[in-house]
Amino acid sequence: MFYSSREHKSMIDTHAHLADPSFDKDLDDVVARARNAGVTACIVVGELPGESDKIRAIEKRYPGWAFGGLGIFPSSYAPEDVEAFRRLSEQKWVCFGEVGMDTWLVQDEEERLRDESLFLSIVERAKSLDIPVNVHSRNCGKRVIELLIASGHSRVHLHAFDAKPSTIRLGIEAGFYFSVPASIVHSPQKQKLARLVPVEQMLFETDAPVLGPDRASRNEPANIRLALHAVAELRDMDPVELETITDANARKLYKL
Repeated sequence: MFYSSREHKSMIDTHAHLADPSFDKDLDDVVARARNAGVTACIVVGELPGESDKIRAIEKRYPGWAFGGLGIFPSSYAPEDVEAFRRLSEQKWVCFGEVGMDTWLVQDEEERLRDESLFLSIVERAKSLDIPVNVHSRNCGKRVIELLIASGHSRVHLHAFDAKPSTIRLGIEAGFYFSVPASIVHSPQKQKLARLVPVEQMLFETDAPVLGPDRASRNEPANIRLALHAVAELRDMDPVELETITDANARKLYKL
């Protein structure tokens, strides 16, 4: 095991829901703790276009630290949300996210086809704008990767990915990025992911307020350090070396 006394200077939380109501009362404190932990940037993803004003306000409140994504979560949207997403996609966003598919939540075949069609249209729009997609893919990782490969869009971030090793390798071969959340400290699946993904294609995330190190507590960006150290231990790496590589990955993918 490698150890280092150096402080971590630049960690990027590539997927956090800071517009979630659970952060309304103490967001300044949350961001201060993140900065004190070495988090120098945060991709603030959305679940519905209706969050866009709140996400823009967070960007304005923490300039150069918070970067907003335009999201539409599978299963939870209405036709007017799709129209709002299309309209808001004309604005400048660091990514489209959180977007994707979820065949665990969505059981109806027609709804699944609707989600797939919307996802494909979003990926095509992202490709035309040359921005990343920050992707949710619960219970349908292989299908999502197949669709992404077919689209030809290379700026892909698969968040909290859960699939067979063969499916993870398919995404690796396509050059996609995978983010590891703080829940790795208790999740064998995330530990498997962290062992398989090359560090040159690895990112870190919190998915705050969920997927934290403690299932009973609200997660927040400062906890990304726990994910970093857990992966460093699994990979037998110097944490600072790992941080340097994954920081460069995030800055390259998101053009920060």
